[in-house]
Amino acid sequence: MYRGLEPVPVARNVSKRTRRGRACHVFVSAKAGGLISMESFEEYKRALLLEIDPRVVRYSEQPWTMELTSGEIRPSRQDFQPATADLRFYTPDFTVLLEDGRVLIIEVKRVSPSEETVEKHDLAKSHCQQKGYEFLVLEGGQLSEVLLRNCEYLVRTSAEYLKPQLPAMLEQLLELSQQKPQWHFAELARLAPQGGFGVFVGIAKGIFQADLQSDLFSGQGAIFSTLGCMDHLELGFV
Repeated sequence: MYRGLEPVPVARNVSKRTRRGRACHVFVSAKAGGLISMESFEEYKRALLLEIDPRVVRYSEQPWTMELTSGEIRPSRQDFQPATADLRFYTPDFTVLLEDGRVLIIEVKRVSPSEETVEKHDLAKSHCQQKGYEFLVLEGGQLSEVLLRNCEYLVRTSAEYLKPQLPAMLEQLLELSQQKPQWHFAELARLAPQGGFGVFVGIAKGIFQADLQSDLFSGQGAIFSTLGCMDHLELGFV
């Protein structure tokens, strides 16, 4: 069993790349079980979407390494010994476990991938399918700044410090949801516990829903009472 299904050390710790002048993006993930590191902004955006998607049970970044000729999977490249020149390696950006039991292997697409990269992905996809995994290449560049900002607030609603306050907050938010079926963000924020952040708590928990592609803070878009519907959060694979 490999990371994404059972906790094991990551195949590549990309946070170390900051020592070589390359940026990495990190945040604390409830679904990944701690601090995770992404080596590109596109991967960071994809991780935020995976974090809020209710279909995603668990996911891991840089989970394992595959030798592309044989399709063999090991925890890291260092576990392939002796490492000869003919070995070719692939480490996916994410593994994702869905609530229906499927395991997805996610590669976040860069702009204009090289022929070598496309060939590598095709080989990896073939081996993954033979092992019963689904292989997806998803784009990150088309995800808007507005969606990113909304997702960042939603991710914060799972913070540990908030858990003792959560039952009382949810009770108040549920009462508000029963007062009227539709709200403007500013109007609801004036009444919600912890203001605008409380509105995002309600959206994250399925008490309210909104179009996360709209700039909620500017007053665009509406907030609706949902009665437990979570479809508005199913954005992990857009």
